[in-house]
Amino acid sequence: MRWPNGKNPHRPYRKDRDGEAEEYGISEYIPLIQAIMMHETSGIGSDPMNAFSLPINIDFPLGITDAEYSIHIGIQYLSNCLQASGVQSAADSNNLYLAIQGYD
Repeated sequence: MRWPNGKNPHRPYRKDRDGEAEEYGISEYIPLIQAIMMHETSGIGSDPMNAFSLPINIDFPLGITDAEYSIHIGIQYLSNCLQASGVQSAADSNNLYLAIQGYD
């Protein structure tokens, strides 16, 4: 895949992303997390998960300026969406679509 400027925008966030996914028990959904980051912000900026508008964002009401915080609450919220939607696995496409809609 060709990345803007030849640089993978997810690389700086890999450690935080993978650690948060593991903490919330959704490591198998890392490709989904990457897709959300690309869709929301192209993985660029201080709010790579575009988590500013999520209802659990209480620390940055005027805009998220900390990428680690964005990843933390974005993955936490995605985990909540996956659970609330009854997703059983990454192959559970019907419920997975519902979870993605809940995140967006």
